[in-house]
Amino acid sequence: MPESYSPTCTEPEVLAEFKIEGGAKPILLPVTFDGKEYDFILDTGATTTVFDASLKDKLGKRFLWPKKGKAAGGKTIKVELFRIPHAYLGPLNMRDCGLIAVIDLELVSSALARKAHGIIGMDFLKKYVVRIDFDKATVSFLKSKRDTGIFSFLKPEKNEHPEWGQPLSIKYEFLSGLPLVKGRIVNDVPVNFVIDTGHVIPQVDGDLKSRIFKKVCSKVEIETKEGFNKAAVINKFSIGSFEYRDAIFYESNQSSLGLGFLRRHLVTFDFQGRKMYLKKGEHFDRPTDAHISIENLGFELRRHRNNIFVDSIDPNGPAYKKGIRQDDVLLKVYDQDISSYGLVELVEFLSQLHKGEDEVITFTINRGNETKHVSFGKNDIVPENNGAD
Repeated sequence: MPESYSPTCTEPEVLAEFKIEGGAKPILLPVTFDGKEYDFILDTGATTTVFDASLKDKLGKRFLWPKKGKAAGGKTIKVELFRIPHAYLGPLNMRDCGLIAVIDLELVSSALARKAHGIIGMDFLKKYVVRIDFDKATVSFLKSKRDTGIFSFLKPEKNEHPEWGQPLSIKYEFLSGLPLVKGRIVNDVPVNFVIDTGHVIPQVDGDLKSRIFKKVCSKVEIETKEGFNKAAVINKFSIGSFEYRDAIFYESNQSSLGLGFLRRHLVTFDFQGRKMYLKKGEHFDRPTDAHISIENLGFELRRHRNNIFVDSIDPNGPAYKKGIRQDDVLLKVYDQDISSYGLVELVEFLSQLHKGEDEVITFTINRGNETKHVSFGKNDIVPENNGAD
């Protein structure tokens, strides 16, 4: 029986390790080419490794004629193909990529606010076990030990590395070869997500294909540098046994999970073994980037773990005058426990309140070890102005 199927598998050999920027920054790795070092984006959402058009004159003779390709969002772009030059990612030779694409990455660089000279795609990454540790801000390339013999599919499925976290099956998209994992969103709708480490939008967990996006009722608009994008706040979605609340997804031409989602975890890709491992990281329970504004009470709410808390408050608003403060945890509205509510569900719930002329709404809040009851009358709240951002 091969070592990779033994009950006590050893840790694969680390071939290279790189420090990366923390937070929601793109994963940039150093590629050495023509005696210089260039920043390339680690992108599991790219089929082919890409060099920026500014490097084209160093690549020699073009292979065939230029062709049209599609960038993220479906935009048509010019693609030229060249044979891979003598290039290295740290100590790792990139020659096995064969052909590379040359594309003008000016828009990518503009979005990142720094020059990106290329993209490291799945044609290179698929040979390795790739681990991204967002807590330590490192990316490691490990030697793949997977048995890829002709009868390897007959071997029993086992969690060969429980220390890596929960294993999730990867399927590869037929034409693009991009890695897919299965998830579920509200109302148990199944979604095949592309795992896209090149998707770098701090407030957003990923994208939803339009036909799936239309099934989601909680639609909002999010302002970006490019203008307003259609987005949806998902009350709940799941990957394997992990559940996530109040996630934000853009409408797009494909469904994907980006760095906004991945950075909550320690992520290990065993591409040869067709597995992605997720383990809770230090920021797994970070406050969601979605929040709701209770405008006529003068405060905004966000979720952290199972708590909905006051994220900000207007010192001139009625909530502040009634004694509510930033970081207070909202426990109940009337006697209804709202801790299990999604933020959009909470907006809908609040919109149904205060229908009677003399009706009083009572919020139960927690501050430290103190529980308080705060009431608002008809003149204090106009629920129709509530919204999700």
